[in-house]
Amino acid sequence: MEKVKDILQELSKKKVYLFLDENGCDILAKGRISALTDQDKTDIITCKKQIIELLLHNKKFKEVNPNLIEEAPQLESYPISDAQRRIWILSQFEEANLAYHMPFHVEINVMFDFDVFKRAMTSLIDRHEVLRTVFREDSEGKIRQWILDKEFFNFKVNELDFSLETNSEDRLRDYIDNDNRLPFNLEQGPLLRASIIKMSSSRFAFYYNMHHIISDGWSMEVLSKDFMTYYESYLADRDVTLPELGIQYKDYAFWQLKELSSSSSEKHRTYWLDSLSGELPLLNFPSQGIRPKIKTYNGHRLRTYLDPSQSNNIKKFSQESGGSLFMGLLAVWNVLCYRYTGQEDIIIGSPVAGRDHPDLENQLGCYVNTLALRNRINPEGNFHMFFNGLKERTLNAYSHQMYPFDRLVEELELHRDISRSPVFDVMLTLHNIGEASDGKFVDEEEVNEISVVGGDISKFDMSLEFKEEGNYISFMITYNSDVYHQSMVEGLMRHYKQLLNSLLSNPTEKLGQVEYLNKGEQTELLYTFNSTNVDYPKDKTIVDLFEEQVEKTPDHIAVVFEEEELTYRELNEKANQLASYLRKDYDISLGDLVGVKLDRNQWLIVSILGVLKAGGHMYQ
Repeated sequence: MEKVKDILQELSKKKVYLFLDENGCDILAKGRISALTDQDKTDIITCKKQIIELLLHNKKFKEVNPNLIEEAPQLESYPISDAQRRIWILSQFEEANLAYHMPFHVEINVMFDFDVFKRAMTSLIDRHEVLRTVFREDSEGKIRQWILDKEFFNFKVNELDFSLETNSEDRLRDYIDNDNRLPFNLEQGPLLRASIIKMSSSRFAFYYNMHHIISDGWSMEVLSKDFMTYYESYLADRDVTLPELGIQYKDYAFWQLKELSSSSSEKHRTYWLDSLSGELPLLNFPSQGIRPKIKTYNGHRLRTYLDPSQSNNIKKFSQESGGSLFMGLLAVWNVLCYRYTGQEDIIIGSPVAGRDHPDLENQLGCYVNTLALRNRINPEGNFHMFFNGLKERTLNAYSHQMYPFDRLVEELELHRDISRSPVFDVMLTLHNIGEASDGKFVDEEEVNEISVVGGDISKFDMSLEFKEEGNYISFMITYNSDVYHQSMVEGLMRHYKQLLNSLLSNPTEKLGQVEYLNKGEQTELLYTFNSTNVDYPKDKTIVDLFEEQVEKTPDHIAVVFEEEELTYRELNEKANQLASYLRKDYDISLGDLVGVKLDRNQWLIVSILGVLKAGGHMYQ
C-alpha cells in the first residue's frame, strides 16, 4: 500500500488526481492528463485494485475536488473570461483602451547584458501563453482568445540610450508618458511592450507596458519575478529553477465557464442580486464641474499621508473590533460620504485578486474581480455599531467573491447611464498588506500636505488607494478632472483625516453629529459663508443679475434637488416659459401678487423666477 501512496503523491506533483467513479468500481483521472508518462499509466494499471481499495477507505483521497482546473482541449481558439469580455468591449473606444494600460518600470543598478535580457524575455513569453494571446471574432462573430505560435509572434525589445541626455530622468518620464498613449491592437498584438533604457554607464531602466486584458496587479509582480529569475540564471550560466506551470490562462477561462453553471455559483449569484436589489444609489459629491454626457477618463492624482498616530489608531481600532485595516479605512470613507452628501445608502467598489485557487498563484492573466460593497448609514448610530455591521457585510462579500462582477452587471439589467461606471463611481483599494515599505523616504514635513502627483487616467469618478509605508499610510486619490475640481478633492482628503481623528477619539458619538471640520473651517462657515451682508448693484434687479449669470455660465449647474439638476440655461428657459404662460393666460401685469404653494424643490426656484420675470410680486 505504501507503493500506491507514492504513486498518488507523484501524480499529485504533476497535478494529476485519481478519483473513484460513481459506483466505486473504476478510476477516473483528472487534471494535467498530458503530463502522464507511459510508466505512470503502467503503474496505475498494475496497482488499480490497491488504488481503488485505498480510495474507498481513505477520506483524503476519496473526496473529489470540484474546483480542479483541468487542461482545456486543444482548439483553434478559446473562450474568454467574463472580465476579459468587459475589458474588450470598453477597449473598442480609444480613450477607454488607454485607461486599461498597465505601465511599470524598475531601475537596474548593475552592468547590463542586452543579449541576456532578450533571451530572458523570449523565455518569459514561451512560459506564459497569455503574453502571446490576441482577441478576435470567430466565424460566428464571437470574441475569443487566440494563442499565437512562438515562431510567428512578432515581439521585439526596444533598446534606448538616454545616458547622453541633459536630464535623463525627464527623458525617461516623457518616454513612458508617450508610450502609454499608444493604444494596443487587441486583434494583432502583441499586448506587451518592453524596453531597456540606458540611463548612465551603470544605471539602466527596465520598462514594460501590458494591457489589462492579459494582466492584473498580481501579474505584474509575477512577471517581474519570473523575468529576473531567467535573467540572473542565464547571466550566471546556471539552470533556471522556476516550477513548471500546471495550467495556462485559457484553462482557467474554460474552468470558469464550467463553474458558473454549478450550484455553488448559483448561491453566489443569488447573494449579489439580493445585495444589489432595488434602486442603486448614485454618489454625487458637490462639484463646480459638469459631468460630461459620455464618460471620460481624464484624471489627476493627489497624495497625502496618515501620520504614525492616525495610522496606528485605525489599525488598533480595526484589530480590537475584530476587523481588518481595510474595513477601518472603508468605514471612515463611508461616513465621510454620508456627511458630504447626506446619502445613507452607499456603494463603494473594491478589487480582489481572484486567485483563491492554488493553481493560480504563479499565473499571468486577468484574474482580478470587483466587489460592490453596499452599506447603509444610520445617522443615530455610532462608529462602533457601523463598523461591526460593515465588517459582517464585507466578510459575506468575500465569501461570495468568485462570482464575476462583469456578469453581475449584465444580470442586474441596469438602466445604463453612459456618463458613469455601472453600479458604483468610487473604488477603494488597500495595497500590499504584509509587504509594506520601511517608510524611510516619507518626508515628515510633507505628511500633512496634499501634493500633486500629476496627470493620470481615471477609470472612475474617484479611486482611493491606501498603502502601508513604515509607520505611515499613504493616501492617494485619482479623480476624473472633468467631474471634480482639485480644490474639492483636496478638501475631501483633509476632511477624511479630520473625520478619522473624530471617529476614533469618540466612537460612540452619533454619526450624524460627529465633526469633520477644523475650527478654522467652522468659523469660516459661521461668519463668512453665512454672512448676508452683500452689496448688490442698485440699478439692477434680481432678474437682471440672474440673466447675466446665464450669459456667463449657461452650462453650469444652477439648481440641484435630489437626483434632478438644472443648468442656468435650463432654469432660465423654464422660468421664461412660466412667465410667458402667466402673462398670456392670466394677464399678470407689473405689481400683481402671485401666490406660490410648493415644497422645497427645483420647481419652487423656477416659479419664483417665472413670477418675477412676468412682472409680478410673489408671496408664499
